[in-house]
Amino acid sequence: MKISMRITAVILTIVLSISGLIMTSFAAMPEIHSPSAILTDLNSDEILYQKGAYKEVLPSVSTRFMAIYTAINADCEQNVAVRQEWLDSLTNDRPRMGIVAGEEFALKDLIRGVYLSDNYDIYLCLANHVGSSEKGFVNMMNTNAKKLGMVNTHYETISGYEEGKEYTTPYDVHLLIKALSKNALFKEITKDVSYTFKPNKKRKEPVEIRQKLNINDPQSQWYISGSKLAKEDSYKKLGHSIVFSVLRDNREILWVSFGSESTDICATQAGEATEFAFSDYKRVIYTKEEIKKLYKGEKNLYIEPTADIYVTVPSDVEKASLIATVKEEDRIATFKVVGNGVSFEKEVSKVKASGIRFIWEGILKIIRWILAGIILLIVTICILYIPVSVISARKAKRLKEKKEEKVRRLKEKMKENE
Repeated sequence: MKISMRITAVILTIVLSISGLIMTSFAAMPEIHSPSAILTDLNSDEILYQKGAYKEVLPSVSTRFMAIYTAINADCEQNVAVRQEWLDSLTNDRPRMGIVAGEEFALKDLIRGVYLSDNYDIYLCLANHVGSSEKGFVNMMNTNAKKLGMVNTHYETISGYEEGKEYTTPYDVHLLIKALSKNALFKEITKDVSYTFKPNKKRKEPVEIRQKLNINDPQSQWYISGSKLAKEDSYKKLGHSIVFSVLRDNREILWVSFGSESTDICATQAGEATEFAFSDYKRVIYTKEEIKKLYKGEKNLYIEPTADIYVTVPSDVEKASLIATVKEEDRIATFKVVGNGVSFEKEVSKVKASGIRFIWEGILKIIRWILAGIILLIVTICILYIPVSVISARKAKRLKEKKEEKVRRLKEKMKENE
C-alpha cells in the first residue's frame, strides 16, 4: 500500500509539473555529474533544468532547511534553556559546538546555527525545544512537508541519513526553499557567513561558527556574485549535496543537487548552473493590465490579477514571438504563455461578476443558502423525530399501563366492598 501511494505521488507530481510551470531548456547546460539535480527560477517557478528531479534520495542537507522552516513557523518560547537530557543522545562521531546543560540561547541564534554549521548539538537543542523531543520535532517536519506539497518527502531523523526510511527529491526541496525564501527571518539569517556565540555563565570563551562555503566573500574560491544562500553536506554513501541560490536584479535562481563526488565539484556545478541560468535566460514581464486585457469572458464578467507575471525565457526569444492567453475554467482564470520552447501557465485570478449579473448571482446565492438551510432543518427534524417519537411512545405506554393498573385496582376494591 505504501509503495503504491508513493508511485502515485511521483506520477502526480510529474504530471502537474509537465502540465504546469515547466520550461524545457534548449540551451547548452554545463555538464552535470550529480545523479539528481534541479535548476529553477524562484520568481516564475519555472524549471530551467532537471536531472532526476523526482528521484528519491536521502534528505541530508535539505533536512536542515526543513528544521529551520519548522522552527520559524512554530509557536514556542523565544528563549531556549538547554537541558541535559537533550544532549544525552549525542555520540562521538557527531560534530558539536560544545553546548552544555544550563546554557541559554535565543531561538533565532539556534536557527542561525543550524544554517551556518553542522553541529549536531545545536540541532538537538532546537528540536527538543520546539518539538518537546526529537521525535515530536520530526513529526512537525513531516506535517509541514505535507502542507508544502512535498509529496515525495518523509523524515525519520533531524540528520536526514536514515537509509530506507526517509527520503526527498530535488523538486520537493525546491518547494521548501520557495516557501522559506519569503520569510523575513530566513532572509536575515542567510546574509551571515559567520556568527559568534558570546560567553555565558556556563561557558567562558566565545564560540564562532562559520559557513562551510564562504559564498559572500570576494576573496573566497567559492565566491559568486549575488549569492544568497548555500548549504553543502556530505555523507559517505550519498556523496555531496548542496542547496544554493543567487539573487540578481530581483531574480532568484535556485540550484539543488545530490550525489556529487566532492565539495569542489558540488560547489563548481552550483556556480556554473546558476551562471547558465542568468546568461542563457531572461525575464519577460506581463503586467496586470496586459493580463486583464487578454481575458475575453462573457458580459459582466471580469478578472483582477493581483500581481505582474514574470516568465523566464531563453535569451534569444522575444516577447512578441510568444502567444499569451487567459483561459477560464470553473470561474478560475489561468494565464498561459507558449512558443519557442516556452510553456508556462499560472492561475492569476478568480473570475468575478459585475452589474446585473453580480446582483442576480447574489440573489441566487442567497436562495441556495436558504434552500440549504431548509434542507438542513428538515434533515435535523427527521433525525430528531425518531428518538423523540420512540421516547414519546414509551412514555405513552407507561401512562397507559398506569391507567390500566389504576382501573384494575379500583375494580378489585369495588368487588371487595360488595
